Amino acid sequence: MAEAPSFSARRHGPTGDGPEWARALSQEPWADSATLLKEDGGVRVMAAELRGRPVVLKFYRYGGPLGRARARLGMAAGDRHWAGAALLAAEGIPCAPMLALLSRKDGGVREDCLVMGRVEGVSLLHCLDQARRGEMPLRRQHALADAVGLQVGCLLASGLHNRDHKPSNLIVSFDGDSPTVAVADCQGVHRLSRDRSRHSIRTQASLALEAIGAGVLPRRAIIARTLRAVMAAYTARRFAKMPVEQALVLTKAEQDRVLGSLPRGMPLKAWPRIAQRIRGHGDPTPRVDPLATPQAASQ
Repeated sequence: MAEAPSFSARRHGPTGDGPEWARALSQEPWADSATLLKEDGGVRVMAAELRGRPVVLKFYRYGGPLGRARARLGMAAGDRHWAGAALLAAEGIPCAPMLALLSRKDGGVREDCLVMGRVEGVSLLHCLDQARRGEMPLRRQHALADAVGLQVGCLLASGLHNRDHKPSNLIVSFDGDSPTVAVADCQGVHRLSRDRSRHSIRTQASLALEAIGAGVLPRRAIIARTLRAVMAAYTARRFAKMPVEQALVLTKAEQDRVLGSLPRGMPLKAWPRIAQRIRGHGDPTPRVDPLATPQAASQ
C-alpha cells in the first residue's frame, strides 16, 4: 500500500518555519501519543507533541468540488480560522497562536492541517459544569463571569464578531482565582462594517445557547454580572479608548466607575433581546456532547 503524500506549508507563522512543521508532521512519530479531542463533520482535532512543543492539530478534509475550490481560493475552513486568529491577535485579544497551515493531496481528496500552539486550561463549558456541580468556589465563579464579559466587550468594541463564540470554544486558565479567557476556534471571527448591535446580541446568545443545550447555564446573578462586564469593557474601550490589556482585567470597582456614567440598568437591557434570540434558535442540544471532550487542552 502506497504511503500518503507528505504535507507542505501553505501559510507560515511569525517565525516562518512552516516547512519544518510540515516535515515534523510527515516524519515524526507523534500519532501514537496524541489525544483525539474532537471528530465531527470531517474535522478532526488532536493534542500532540510536535518538534518538542505541545500543539493542537486540526485536520480538515475536502472531498467535493466545492470544498476543493474553496481551498484553492484560500477560503477553506483552515484559512478562515487563520484569518480570524490574525484579527484577534491584532486587537490584543488572547487566542491560540497559529504556527502553520499545511496541505496535501491524496487522490481526489485535499487535506489541510492547522498547527496551533496549545492553550493550557479547560473549556469554559467544563468550568460551567464544575460550577453546576458545586465544584467551583463562588468567588471564582464571579471572577470567571467578569473575565468572560470583559473579553466579549473588548471583542465587540474592536468591531469584531465571532459567529461561534460558544463556551466549548473558549479556553480558561487560572492564575490563583484570576482567569484568562482565550479563543481556541477562530474560524467564525470576522470584522463588522455595520449593524454592530445585532451581532453583539448574537455573540452573547452563542455563549448561552450551548450552556443551555449542555444543561450548565449559570445562575441569573452570574449572567447579570457577565452582562455588566460586557458593557463596562465595551464602554471603556470604545469611548474612553482604554487599552485592551487594561480593559480585559477591569476590577469590579473599576467596572462600577465606568458604568456610573451610563443610565441605570443599561447593562441588563440587552438580556431581553438575547433571550428572544435564544427562543428563536430551536433545540440547542449539541449533536456531539462537548462535555465528553478531554478537559486538558480542550481545543
